[in-house]
Amino acid sequence: SQIEEDVRTKILSSFLPENRYLKSDIKETLRKIYEDLGYDKTPKASDLEEYFELHPCQIKNKETGKKDNGFEILKKRGDD
Repeated sequence: SQIEEDVRTKILSSFLPENRYLKSDIKETLRKIYEDLGYDKTPKASDLEEYFELHPCQIKNKETGKKDNGFEILKKRGDD
């Protein structure tokens, strides 16, 4: 559908390979994207697996100073 295409385009431009993102930040970004585009889906960090190859990692949370779960984006799916 057009909405799914728009969501895909926005996700691919919002998250960059070789970067690391906290799961909480991924969810928040997806929530905004879904809301803006009227996509009726509950955002989960694992949604990114549809678009990217992910590697789970620990990232220091700037707010708490503790390490939290996140994902490192290895590459876009289909970019072989």
